[in-house]
Amino acid sequence: MINGFFDRQSLDVEDAVRIGRSSDIRVFVGIRLPQVLAGLTATAVFGWVPTWNEFLFALLPPGVETRTVPVTMLQTIGGNIGVR
Repeated sequence: MINGFFDRQSLDVEDAVRIGRSSDIRVFVGIRLPQVLAGLTATAVFGWVPTWNEFLFALLPPGVETRTVPVTMLQTIGGNIGVR
């Protein structure tokens, strides 16, 4: 998904900055990263939503015997969101 955002960028600006002898890291952080920030955000949301839904699904079954590893880890570190 994120590859599409990088592929749509124009390389003209990047080439102009490289002529000014900027390093690869400077070009990436200063030019490419700000241009794909919306794509990074969208990719993060699309990755986070299924993870959160899976966690809530694992949280719903009643009983101690049916707890999954993420729910057990949450209870071990002190988080309590209604699971006994």
